[in-house]
Amino acid sequence: MSQNEWTRRSERFYAFLLRLYPVRFRSQFGGEMVSVFRDCCEKEIQGRSVRGLFVLWRGIFKDLGISVVRERGRALIERVELQHPFLLLIDSILIPGIICTNLLVLGTMLTFSLRFSPDVSPERFIASVAICSTLLGAVGVVISTLARGRPTVGLCVKLR
Repeated sequence: MSQNEWTRRSERFYAFLLRLYPVRFRSQFGGEMVSVFRDCCEKEIQGRSVRGLFVLWRGIFKDLGISVVRERGRALIERVELQHPFLLLIDSILIPGIICTNLLVLGTMLTFSLRFSPDVSPERFIASVAICSTLLGAVGVVISTLARGRPTVGLCVKLR
């Protein structure tokens, strides 16, 4: 088989493998990727003959394995709409859930602390639990608001 035939077959197979990428990515970058691949094939064949193509393909498969998964993940995330009913449900449940969890965890700590350490005054411990719970809830709300501009969505769905 001639060197040009190896290049043509490799280019066709590479163009076929580009179908693994999302359509939007492929339409935007596919032509350039094939062109760069063609140039790399010609360079490898001129420098090392057909053996250089196998070295090139080893790098191509490694890159495809990583970049296809990354681009598919990006495409999947782009399809998530912030007005999706599931995300609205999360918005309405998450902050009360954070508060209830704080109270449950800190209430359990209060119970064990009062039971095993009677020298701590209950009023002082309850005040510190309330302050900690309020601060933890406020920090969660602030972080989620800064993360996406909407409360609580940033805590559940990291979009970028």
